[in-house]
Amino acid sequence: MPEAANEQAYLAFPDGGGDVKRVTHIRSTLIMSSQKTLRDAGFYEKYDALLAPEHRQEVLTATTPRWLDLAVGMAHYQACDDLGLGVNQVVDLGQAIGSQRKGTFLGVAVNLASGLGVTPWTALAQTDRIWRRGWLGGAMRAQKVNDQEARVEVVGWPCARIPYCRHALRGLMLGVAQLLAPQAFVHEIHALQRDASLAYRLTWR
Repeated sequence: MPEAANEQAYLAFPDGGGDVKRVTHIRSTLIMSSQKTLRDAGFYEKYDALLAPEHRQEVLTATTPRWLDLAVGMAHYQACDDLGLGVNQVVDLGQAIGSQRKGTFLGVAVNLASGLGVTPWTALAQTDRIWRRGWLGGAMRAQKVNDQEARVEVVGWPCARIPYCRHALRGLMLGVAQLLAPQAFVHEIHALQRDASLAYRLTWR
């Protein structure tokens, strides 16, 4: 993705982003957190019925921390997408995960919210570390637009083709940012390229 003239790298892609490999595996804890959110929101039974039969057993038994083939994660998120929820509903579900201080894959980054003088830049500095805790392959980086605005880019992420994933990731970033700033806003700003990349604009005050 080309950089705008007024943007500067805050956190670069590994090796410059030229040779980022596509995601091959997902951490089961991502699926577990997502399923808990669906259950709390009353969507779990419908989600269960929508799971693809060939991956259903693996998805439903993802109850301990381990790496799973991306196909399992794609089956989970496709069933989530097939729920037919509105964009705002999905953003709210992602936000519910992002705003949790404990028990999610965000771990250390979310707990930074309890420190003094932290801002969304504090979490953005952990972007690559956070990404690698949930995915094998792909990458995420932050581009600084100004002191209270960043462009967050994701590459090599096949889940980007699923609308539910794009909206849920937007909500997750919003939930984290709102722990670190009085007000925060996240918008998707980039059309998909090669069905595995996208970008968001994160602003706060």
